[in-house]
Order: sequence, then structure tokens, then C-alpha cells
Amino acid sequence: MTASAGIVSIIGGPLPTGPHRAIDEVIRTTAPMHDGFSGGAFVDTVGHLIGVTTAAAIRGLGVVIPAR
Repeated sequence: MTASAGIVSIIGGPLPTGPHRAIDEVIRTTAPMHDGFSGGAFVDTVGHLIGVTTAAAIRGLGVVIPAR
């Protein structure tokens, strides 16, 4: 098992993903997203699920799809 820690830097959207495509809502974090982290749980300090990590990274920020 592997874990990382970081700070939520932005909650918002949309996040452009290509021509005429975007993810409506995202969470960006400073937590490092290493290969293989895509699809992993993103939890708060008490273990509540906040979202799911993606393979996308923007200028060194991790991208999380909110779980609501």
C-alpha cells in the first residue's frame, strides 16, 4: 500500500480535457500522483472518501474527481 499527503489547492471546474470536452468539477491537490495512482481513493484526514484520483496532472497538481 502507498499513501501520499498534500493540500487541496482548488475546488472547481470545468477542467478542459480536449477539444469541446471538459470535466465539470474537479479537486486539484499538491499530493504527488505517481504512476498507478489513477483510480485510487482520495480521502480526508479521518478517512472519508472525497473523490477518485485521475491520471491527469496539471503543472504538478494532482486531479481528483469528486465523489458526490
